Amino acid sequence: MSVARVVVAAALTLALLPCRRAQAEALDVPSVAILETRGGGVPGAAIDAVTRQLYATVGRLGYRTIPDAVTGALSARLAPGFATPGELLDVAIGARATHALGASLGAEQGHYLVLVTLANADRSGPFLARGSADAATLEAVADRLARSLLPAVPPAVPL
Repeated sequence: MSVARVVVAAALTLALLPCRRAQAEALDVPSVAILETRGGGVPGAAIDAVTRQLYATVGRLGYRTIPDAVTGALSARLAPGFATPGELLDVAIGARATHALGASLGAEQGHYLVLVTLANADRSGPFLARGSADAATLEAVADRLARSLLPAVPPAVPL
C-alpha cells in the first residue's frame, strides 16, 4: 500500500471516530415509546396537544423517542380505549425501548382529566400520575405529570 493510501485511510478513520462515538453514546441514551393520547368524548385538538406535549417533555428531559411508525404499529394491536400498564409494557418491549408512556384524557364539568401511565421495560412499576386541567393549562399539566414519572437523563460523561 502506498504512503498516500495509508494517509487517506488514516484521515478517514480519524474523521469517522466522532461519528462512531456519537452513535455509541446514542445507544446508551434511554428511550421512550410514546403512544398517541386516547380519549373519548374529548376534542381531537386536546388529544393532539397532550401527545405533542409528551414528545416535547420527553425530548427536553434528554430521552430518545422511538419513531412513530414503530410505536404506531405496536399500539395498533391494542384494544380500543385506555392502554393498560401491561399493554404499555408490551409496547416498550416490542419497541426495544427503556420506557413506554401513554396518556388518556377525559372531560368532566368543564375540565380535562389527564392520566399519564409509565411502564418500564425492566418491569419496575407501572407508575401513574393524574391531574385536572382546563383548556389553557392542559399542556402544562401533561408536562408536569410526565416529569413526575420520568427523571431527566443524566448528562453523558465524556470519554
